Amino acid sequence: LREWFAGDRREFECSLDLAMVSPFARSVLLTLREVPFGALVTYGELAARAGRPRAARAIGRIMGANPVSIVVP
Repeated sequence: LREWFAGDRREFECSLDLAMVSPFARSVLLTLREVPFGALVTYGELAARAGRPRAARAIGRIMGANPVSIVVP
């Protein structure tokens, strides 16, 4: 985390235990991991990438409750 906050690290190489989130939230977070560092993606675009193009509001709720927001921002 020190490297991340110092700007020396752009990604984490660790396994994530996403068992505590719903299958849909898990798929969204895993899809989000594919977005490159510094890239911007809207909730609508993320919903489309996750295979649920009409779920932008649900994506917003998932992102608001993201339990791993440092590792999967």
